Amino acid sequence: MSDSLVDGNVDSGSQQQWISLNCDWKSWTGANWNMVFVGVVHPPEGASPSPPYTKMAHTPVVREKPFLQANAAGEFSVRVPELYSDSVGITWRGGETPGETIPITRFYIARPDVDTAETINAQLAQGKNLILTPGIYELAAPRYTAACGGAGAGVCDATSDEGHGGDDDGRCGRDRDCGATLRRGAERVASAAGGGAGGKPGAPCERPDHAARCFLSRGWRGSGPGQGETGWW
Repeated sequence: MSDSLVDGNVDSGSQQQWISLNCDWKSWTGANWNMVFVGVVHPPEGASPSPPYTKMAHTPVVREKPFLQANAAGEFSVRVPELYSDSVGITWRGGETPGETIPITRFYIARPDVDTAETINAQLAQGKNLILTPGIYELAAPRYTAACGGAGAGVCDATSDEGHGGDDDGRCGRDRDCGATLRRGAERVASAAGGGAGGKPGAPCERPDHAARCFLSRGWRGSGPGQGETGWW
């Protein structure tokens, strides 16, 4: 649970692994296995191992994932929250979540029954941001974001079967991906995603890339080393 306000009590019930990030509630009850609370207002009392609570008073660095919104006139846009440091509680306590609003006209809305790596990359090359509507995308080439400040992608849940690689973000800064699963064949490609300055791990970046609720897996087709491995961002 993230960036959520609950007026009453939250009961964990039979939930096993759990993390709450930058939330605010009146009270919390229940404990089972691993419970993590980061930047939460009114976290439960106690600490691991009994009860199994791990708590951090402040969230060191966080950015909420982009989300769709509509104004009173029914016009859609995408809100891209800003990066927070040392934060506690929800982002929208004072009203709108601080960040950038991008008109829907600046997005290319992809469809799995229509689009390919070529059509998507052509739109990104023109400076469009990207929304993947739900479905499985059979992509034969990476989705490449060439310039700093690239595309906010995958606002809706989508699965991308990357035959020859996944996301390749060639320059540092502000690539926002969320709600996507990248799958690749273990024998066909070296990586499912790359980012940062020139794609080099550890390269400095003042405006880091952001991936939220993204899954990376390989070897879902055929056989080979690493078949079935999955990672989560």
